[in-house]
Amino acid sequence: MKKTVILIGVLLLYFSTVDAQTLTPEQRQQIIAEIASQDPFVRSEAIRQAIRYRIVEAAPVIEEQMWKNKTELYELSLRALEALESPNLFRVAKQLIDSAETHPSSPIINDPLSLRVLATKYLFKFGDYSTAHYVFASLRDTTKRSLSTLAFYLLKPIIQNVPQYADSAKKEALRLVREANLWIDRLNILKDLLDVYGTQMFPEIVYMFVNDPEPNGINRIAAFEMLCTLNYPQLNALLRDRLGKEIGAPYRRTIADTLLTRFGTPSDYQFVLDYQGREPDEITRSLIGYSLKDFVPPRPSASTPVSVLLDSLISYKHQVFALGWLGDKNFVNELDNHLDNAKRHLERRDSLNTAMQVSLFQEKVNREYEHTKEKQGKGLPRDPRFVTIEGWKFLYHHAQYILDRLPKKK
Repeated sequence: MKKTVILIGVLLLYFSTVDAQTLTPEQRQQIIAEIASQDPFVRSEAIRQAIRYRIVEAAPVIEEQMWKNKTELYELSLRALEALESPNLFRVAKQLIDSAETHPSSPIINDPLSLRVLATKYLFKFGDYSTAHYVFASLRDTTKRSLSTLAFYLLKPIIQNVPQYADSAKKEALRLVREANLWIDRLNILKDLLDVYGTQMFPEIVYMFVNDPEPNGINRIAAFEMLCTLNYPQLNALLRDRLGKEIGAPYRRTIADTLLTRFGTPSDYQFVLDYQGREPDEITRSLIGYSLKDFVPPRPSASTPVSVLLDSLISYKHQVFALGWLGDKNFVNELDNHLDNAKRHLERRDSLNTAMQVSLFQEKVNREYEHTKEKQGKGLPRDPRFVTIEGWKFLYHHAQYILDRLPKKK
């Protein structure tokens, strides 16, 4: 064993010196010769070098060793034949299916069924799905799971190409999203299902986001990102529900930040503000506080019509007033008048006067906010007519988003 380790070390050192240059004929022949070594460690390293340097003339030797020595390097050998574009790959895979019972076990592939699943993977690449039933047999066999992970990833091509098995493959994949032992398998199978079925997989993505047991939360965050990318319709309600239930403090902060940056309505801001006081982790509580302090309402899409932006500003004004961030009713009426006038001008396609009314609205909001802030700084009670920092954030910035879309007065 010690000699083997030394030899492998010498081989690795030797080939690292030629990493950046073309192999000489002698070096290529040495690699091919090592493929026939009786030592599986030496043989496997030689096959990897053949793949690395694309030594196509090594393919027949790799194939010969598979039949001559009944080599245990099945996966590596088939991968090499594929990489080296061997014209015999399909035939070899077929032969492995037929002769699986006669091949010896290896630490990775320790039963004929697993070898047939491996060969099936390569038959699928040639559009031959005649051995798809071995995939299901492997998934049903709870005593020999040596290559079950490969069977997981063959479910997607079965769904896409074998109609008689498509429903069964989907059912198995859905089960594995929740029950596969490895977190990476659960995630990748979900991605396969998403590729095939799209947003039909929302329930499974939500399930992973809420329930996946992976302790570091990798799958939950991956599922969360899927929901964001796919614009899950109930995402806002889901995030609000999860904010107080999520175990991991960093993920609670991510959820809070998403409510602010992705949605960012007055209601979202108030929800996160209320939650911050209940956050049990001191650091997370502080970080959420910084997010609230630095909050700026999300900029609307450039495709949103100005008329819609005006309606939103009117709605935000009423929401801000209801939340106690704006007073008093007379001041609200003044602001209403400016926005009503802006809408009438916009309907007449008078952009300049629309901008003027929105600008007057913004100036009044800003002036009252500065006045409110000044009195607060002096420790004085605020006037009935006031704008808090929260109200200012929404009204000032959304007015600016409208002004950015309208012509400026020359």
